[in-house]
Amino acid sequence: MPLSLRQYKWYSHKSRQSGDTMVEVMIVLAVLGLAIGISYSTANRALLQAREAQENTIATELLQSQIEKLRYLAPNTDSSDTSKYVFQHNTTYCVNEAANIVPTTNSACKPDDLYNISITYCGGSGDPICLGHTSDDTFILQAVWENVEGRGNDTITFHYRLHPS
Repeated sequence: MPLSLRQYKWYSHKSRQSGDTMVEVMIVLAVLGLAIGISYSTANRALLQAREAQENTIATELLQSQIEKLRYLAPNTDSSDTSKYVFQHNTTYCVNEAANIVPTTNSACKPDDLYNISITYCGGSGDPICLGHTSDDTFILQAVWENVEGRGNDTITFHYRLHPS
């Protein structure tokens, strides 16, 4: 039995209000997925940048500490006292907590299993890190650690000229 016009209008009106179509639901899910993806990417990038800044700060503090130890050690260096270190040109080392010069293989040069600390005393052109520094009072301090993303190493290099007192 065919529907009358009045019944057809009522039936068609009722079916249009029954809910969202599958296409509408898929569009909403796609938009939500895109928004969540962008939010995750932004948050992840911000966290990586914060971690990188923290690691740079720690490395800078470690190198500043090495400079302070050099400033203490340099005036107290006595070539007649074998317990004190006389700086040797183009050698690589670091200064431990007791203000003694130790080779870079020493655990003091890797303070927290993340950073490798090295100091090069420049006075000649034998070491490429000296970059042409030839004065006897120039030190190159370097901190090297693995990149936050695990792709290579990050490095901070200080050029420090120790002025005689």
